[in-house]
Amino acid sequence: MSRCFPLALVLLAVALPACRKNPKLGTVAVDVYIHPESSSSDDVMLQTAIRTKLDADVMTAGHVQIRVASLLAVLTGDVSKKEAADKAEQIARTTKVTVDNNPPIVAENVKNFIKVGN
Repeated sequence: MSRCFPLALVLLAVALPACRKNPKLGTVAVDVYIHPESSSSDDVMLQTAIRTKLDADVMTAGHVQIRVASLLAVLTGDVSKKEAADKAEQIARTTKVTVDNNPPIVAENVKNFIKVGN
């Protein structure tokens, strides 16, 4: 038992610094809703990033929904003006998700099925 104690202390001393919060890193809020069409973590992360931007925009918040499957972004919903539908499409096309030093995750294609004038 006495040999295990020093080993446990060494392991603890090595593990604790790795568990400390890095103040240089930001925080990420992830809406983890995995729908049947999406099994890729890239799809989930991209969908979450686009949804966050749509919800933050006055013209699209609460009116536009997004689904991403195989990096195809599909926009649906009802808006009163064409500018809102165009803005939603612009958000979907320009949103990028970067994880570590990997290439950014972007929508390879965007389908805009938003109804205008309802």
